[in-house]
Amino acid sequence: LYIRPTAEVRNFGKLSITAYNADANDAAADTGVSIFMEKVVDLGDVSIDYLRRGGIVARDPEAARAALAKATFGPHCAAKGAALFSRLDLVDFKGGMGTVEFVDGLKTDCRVLFPHAGRLMVRSKGNRTAQSLDLKSIHAVTIDGRRTEFNARRPLTAQEQESRKPDALWGDVPGEGQLGNYASQQWDEARLLIWRRPGETGSRFVGPNWLDARGIPCFESPMDVDPNIDILLPAARDAYSVTGYGPGGMSRPVPSRHVTIEYNAEYGSSFDVRGNLWMKHGSGIRGRQLGCFNNEEPNVHRFMRFYGKRLNKGGSRDAPPFVDSEDYTTSQWGSYQTGKDSTLEVIGKIRGAADHSRAHGAGTLIMSENSFLTEGERSAFSIVPGATVVLLQDARIGHETTMQQDICKASVWVAGTLMIGLPERPITRDMLFPVAGVTKDHISRDPAEGGRTAGVSLLLGKQGRMVIHSADPAKARVIFKMHDSEKAKTRGKRYGNPQGIALYFAGKAELNGVVFDNVYEDGIMVSPETRATWKNVSYGEHNLAEPDKLYRSLGK
Repeated sequence: LYIRPTAEVRNFGKLSITAYNADANDAAADTGVSIFMEKVVDLGDVSIDYLRRGGIVARDPEAARAALAKATFGPHCAAKGAALFSRLDLVDFKGGMGTVEFVDGLKTDCRVLFPHAGRLMVRSKGNRTAQSLDLKSIHAVTIDGRRTEFNARRPLTAQEQESRKPDALWGDVPGEGQLGNYASQQWDEARLLIWRRPGETGSRFVGPNWLDARGIPCFESPMDVDPNIDILLPAARDAYSVTGYGPGGMSRPVPSRHVTIEYNAEYGSSFDVRGNLWMKHGSGIRGRQLGCFNNEEPNVHRFMRFYGKRLNKGGSRDAPPFVDSEDYTTSQWGSYQTGKDSTLEVIGKIRGAADHSRAHGAGTLIMSENSFLTEGERSAFSIVPGATVVLLQDARIGHETTMQQDICKASVWVAGTLMIGLPERPITRDMLFPVAGVTKDHISRDPAEGGRTAGVSLLLGKQGRMVIHSADPAKARVIFKMHDSEKAKTRGKRYGNPQGIALYFAGKAELNGVVFDNVYEDGIMVSPETRATWKNVSYGEHNLAEPDKLYRSLGK
């Protein structure tokens, strides 16, 4: 219940305020009914139950308590007396375009919003992302000539230096090894929702859990009906989750535009991020079924940025609080869609989907240098017809394992276009293209196309195209081999012990600068005509036959 300053309330009878369809076991400090009194009113003869701790929120809690002197509180309220009331602190800060100066002298121009929970809320130029900055690290803020000082100048602490290094200052500023098309993208100033209580878990569908860009609590949350909103979950001392499903449940992802998730914050349930995703160190995102990054609009350039470790809030009691990003599952299924002449650039490492990941749409999914986007062991990373994926130097797709299930699922299926390097950004040194192995008795000579294809390690489908752009094909080569990391061996050994890989090239394979290793006899399935076009082909030390015996014509 939100009582605005213009509200007039009259209760001529008996009023009961309680949680709809509540369970007696649900009462807890961080859940339940909330009553926001931006204007304190007398509700008269009212009974209130399932009230959360501090759930009656007013600018003057004592005045609210006096106004509710006639109220009775039910047995399922999470507190009693004064603990039921908390202060509604409205922001008294005039923001605008300005300059933030840090204690070490570094400056950045941005849209300054307001201070909240010990941090300063800011938005980047071009409306490409939002974030919160630790107020203790800020020396001064200047807006329209008005200068406000917060802290004296000083050197950064070791912890501040370390956090600035991996998280960068802005997620929309390209770093080394990135194409950075997203940096020139201009976005409208959409509605921004900022989590009101960093460190406290709550539902994303409760409007007053959010602040708008002015620092005012939201009366209603449009998160299920308006995809053109930006979301900021600020850093906090205690871990928290923003959860909840829309009317479609787990199977219907809730759309948003840009999402920034900071330290100790987790964005939960099914999601569809249609703009930019910035995951800072110590953040988490959990799509219980669907995790979508879909935008079919033309000429739109986006990024997904993953820094540091991931918050493991959904793990077991004995699990570590933070895990390596490349081992972290964001959703059951992953969908990465781009429109015509559009790009989505992945920066950093993330496992992504537990089951199936697919790139689709008429645009391009770009894997920046040394970035990983993988999926579970039940399917191949799928590049569907019409889609394009670009791997820059040392980037990788496909699950890191020696074997995918006991029927030997493929690591990658290419029915669209897979480019390794670009004409303007070729690879400059050898890079690995590791794939899962296949046991000899499971090798397929006619693999079915699709995300669940089995019997080969890599399938270039009939409509597919693979091309290598190398600065020097004799020295900067793509090395096809079986995964051999300890992590891959641990994951794969429960299914079997494959000795090699099998590669199937039915489409257009433009290979110039390639090394084949760990390949079975008859393990490279390709037409003689296609093979004849390959240049600068080399062979590793771990193949299971002499070079000429590694090849087998398609359909034989």
